[in-house]
Parts: sequence; C-alpha cells; structure tokens
Amino acid sequence: MKTDIQELVPALRFPEFEGEWVEDKLEAICNMKAGKFISASEINQHNSDNLNPCYGGNGLRGYVQSTTNAGKFSLIGRQGAHCGNITLANGLFHATEHAVVVTPEKNIDTDWLYYVLILLKLNRYATGQAQPGLSVSTIKKVSLKYPRSLPEQQKIASFLTTIDNRIQALEKKKSSLEQYKKGVMQKIFSQEIRFKDEDGKDFPEWEEKKLGEVLSMELRKFPKPAHEYLAIGVRSHCKGTFQKPNSDPSKNSMSELYRVKENDLIVNITFAWEGAIAIVRKKDEGGYVSHRFPTYRCIEEEIIPEYLKYVILIKKFRQNLDLISPGGAGRNRVMNKKDFLKFKWIIPNVLEQTHIANFLTALDKKIALVNEQIEKTKTYKKGLLQKMFV
Repeated sequence: MKTDIQELVPALRFPEFEGEWVEDKLEAICNMKAGKFISASEINQHNSDNLNPCYGGNGLRGYVQSTTNAGKFSLIGRQGAHCGNITLANGLFHATEHAVVVTPEKNIDTDWLYYVLILLKLNRYATGQAQPGLSVSTIKKVSLKYPRSLPEQQKIASFLTTIDNRIQALEKKKSSLEQYKKGVMQKIFSQEIRFKDEDGKDFPEWEEKKLGEVLSMELRKFPKPAHEYLAIGVRSHCKGTFQKPNSDPSKNSMSELYRVKENDLIVNITFAWEGAIAIVRKKDEGGYVSHRFPTYRCIEEEIIPEYLKYVILIKKFRQNLDLISPGGAGRNRVMNKKDFLKFKWIIPNVLEQTHIANFLTALDKKIALVNEQIEKTKTYKKGLLQKMFV
C-alpha cells in the first residue's frame, strides 16, 4: 500500500524545493561502526601520533578511524546514561567503544544527518534494564523519511546550525555574566569594592556582629492540616526552596508543623553543612515545614533580606555552617541552632547593603533574561525540528 504523499512532505519547507521525500532505513543512507576498546598504552601511542581523542558514550575507551569529508561525523552513545545521545564530532580518530560512529553515504549531508539522528530519539530502541544499550544492528533498521536533494538537506542543516550557533552564543554570554558576578561578589564581600552614598561619601566601616544581633528566630507553630497542604523544602548548595504541593497529612507522623513567610531565612538543620539554607520566596508563603526547618526574620535596622540572600552564597559563610554541624560519618549532621546565632559576620550598614543588593539583583536579572532567551530559542528549534522533518 502506497504511503500518502502528504506524509512524505514536511509541514515546513523552503519554497525553492518541491516533490515528495523518500522513506528508507538508516543503513541505506549511512555507514555505522562501533568503536573498539584499546589499551592505555595504545591510547598513548595514538596520542603520540597527534590523533585527537573524543569522549563517546561513557568516556574515553578506544579509537576508530573515520574517512568522512573533512573528518566530520556523528557519534551515537549506546550504553548507560549516554544511550541515544548524539554528538557531532570532527577529527580523524575518536574514542568510541561505547558509541557508534555514523558516516553518511554519497548525497547525504553530514550535518543534516546529525539533526535527523537527534530527531529519531534512538534511546527508545534500547534494550536491557540495569544497563540499557543500543546495538548497531538495531540502529541500522530504524526508518526515516528524507529528501533526496542534497541542496535541500544542506539548507535545512545550515538553518538549524545558525540556530545552534545562536544558542551557543547565548550560553557563552550567560556563563560570562555568571563568572563576572562570582568575581564581583568576591570583591564586594572582601571590601575590595565599596559603594558610595548619594553625596559621594564613603559609608561607615563594616562591623562584626553575631547573627543573633541581626536575626531573630520566629517559629509559627500550627496543628498539622487535616487536608492536603503545601510543604516547603530547602535544596542543598544554596539553590533555594522547593515546593511539595498536595502533601498528604496522613503520611506525616508529626502533629504540629510550622508556617513560613516571605523573606524568612530558613535552614534545614540536618543538611545545613551542605548549604541547605535559603530565603523564602513570595510564592512559598503559607507553606509548612517541620521542626527541622527553623525560620529567622531579619532585624531590618541591622540587615535586609535582599542583602542576606547573597551573604549565604559566600563560601566562608557555608563553611561556618559546616563547623557548627557536628557529627561523624554519614550525611545527617545536625546544625546547632544556638551556635548558628553565635557565629560572627562582618556587616555593612543598611544603606550600603541596599546598594550591594540592588547591584547584584540587577546582574541576576540580566542572567535570567539571557537564560530566558536560551530557553525560547531551544523551544523554537524544537518546533522547527518537528516541522522541517517528516
């Protein structure tokens, strides 16, 4: 039974091309070869011959020779977490024991084939549970639809490559902003960079204070809700709070919980040593935590939450949390709440805190904007992949 022509024409196509696409198996348009394992001494010998190692699948495993145009070809990861991952490689020799080297036949564009392999989502053909894997014979039999015209393949690939270049440029910009923020924070909190007041004068010297002088513990105890409720957690490594909506009270053995408010400083005392500390977001307000998550309020004549959220990111601050979390082996080391309020920190006055917070918040907004552009471009690319291929 003949396939409907409409099924062999993509939804989105460059106007200068026409005619239906054809359907075939991967083995008809490309060659595939699994890499082979070689010893460390052989790898060293290859490196001495100026060959270029590449990571394929689970890592550096073996070399296989490629004879593609300009040395460019695709790698398909075929084991474990890398199963189905696609990489576009460029070079004569690449380490690929846990990957399949894919080189196109004549009249098939290398870059176009790379995008096709991504779209095919080959990991769905993997077998095995503990260590899922793809066999070369299985990949070869996967069907696809494609244009016979090499110029059409090349134009599709060129267009998508332009979008990839845009994504890479944005990711590089984001990384640069993050590195700049990291560097400037180090200078701000070491006082290498200082801000001026509105009259251009220096702010007062920073003062060393105990956290108990700038924070007050504020616990809001409530009976455990009778119905589903919003539970709040704290991620390690200072990555903020997270929500567990529709939490089932029957699965919580405690009779009392504690309610959080926006701008609380919240600590998971079991994992404080791992940086489980955060400022509560507005959307978290009204959520519940257990007694293992004490909450503190800023004494706003001394410190503001907008500034405090950057203080807790400082490595030295997190090291102090580690010091006041005694315990032996294992991950459960409980922070001493009394010691938390005793440890000292050098703090500027509130006006300088505001300048610092505003400056760093503006940087965060720039980073967030670039990240939003990255995600939108990735979504745009995903839509194009679905429409430009049959």
